[in-house]
Amino acid sequence: MVIDEFKAMSTDPTLVERVSIFFKTFRTLGVGVWVMEQDVSTFVGLDAASGGNAVQQHAAQQILTNAQFCLALAHNSTAVPYLKAVYKQLTDAQLEELKRLNPKSSADQGRGLFIQSGGVYPLKIELTEYELHTLGGS
Repeated sequence: MVIDEFKAMSTDPTLVERVSIFFKTFRTLGVGVWVMEQDVSTFVGLDAASGGNAVQQHAAQQILTNAQFCLALAHNSTAVPYLKAVYKQLTDAQLEELKRLNPKSSADQGRGLFIQSGGVYPLKIELTEYELHTLGGS
């Protein structure tokens, strides 16, 4: 199951609570779920424009802490404390690296961290020639 543009959906606290329940149920059943958003601060309602509230932030934290893994790419500084609160295994150096990454820089594109309960690992996502051709406009 894939949930994209979570910010748009997360403006409704009822939907966020439902997704949180789905995550717990799907995890128990072994169903894979992807939730995607451009920035974790948007995802959890920490940016002023999202209108985030305590219910939304609590549900988002439940989703993140029940996830099998997290792919964290470049994040703004407001998101870093939240990542540290959810993922205790992140070091200060790793969090600073996430803040340093510039998604507009070709050298930093696709770089980040793969976070799971067993550890934190450097990540570099590279597109194949086919993906570059197919996704060229996105």
